[in-house]
Amino acid sequence: IQFPFSSEVPVERYGYIEVLSHEDGCMDDVRLMNNAGHLYNHNWDILLGRITKAWITEKVAWVEVQLTNAIDVASHIQRIAEGILVNVSFGYEIIGNMSLLKKGENGQPDTYIAKKWRPYETSSVMVPADYTVGLGRSRDLEEEIELEVEGTECESVEETAIDTTEITAATTEPTEPVKNKNEND
Repeated sequence: IQFPFSSEVPVERYGYIEVLSHEDGCMDDVRLMNNAGHLYNHNWDILLGRITKAWITEKVAWVEVQLTNAIDVASHIQRIAEGILVNVSFGYEIIGNMSLLKKGENGQPDTYIAKKWRPYETSSVMVPADYTVGLGRSRDLEEEIELEVEGTECESVEETAIDTTEITAATTEPTEPVKNKNEND
């Protein structure tokens, strides 16, 4: 199966908004093209298939996945086949620094762009960060969010000089539990 797994839709992270640039050369697909897994809900122990191809076209990243016939995941594969489990997500790392794309106004968070990023898995998920991608759909032009900014071209980054101290990669979890507003102290 083939499906889009990433776009330039801004995604809210832990205190900031993140955009992954999909210009030529921004996505490093070396890990995807080394038999990376297609998982269920990012669980490394629930392998639904393997990625056989990855590419970017029209600022949307796509993969081709060979699904497994393994009996232990048959119910997940069945939900994919039925069109029930259609949302996708992916694990990735930011290579180098992110650049400020837009300063937040009126209490809104700043927006940063990652000009070099490396995905290492895709997942069928219940709740995606980017609702415009997934199985059986492509981006609808009426819903497309366009960022009218200059300077989104990819950077050439040497991996030995990585500095990610300014922004934490989007795949990390918060270090402290988040309290529900309705919880008593």
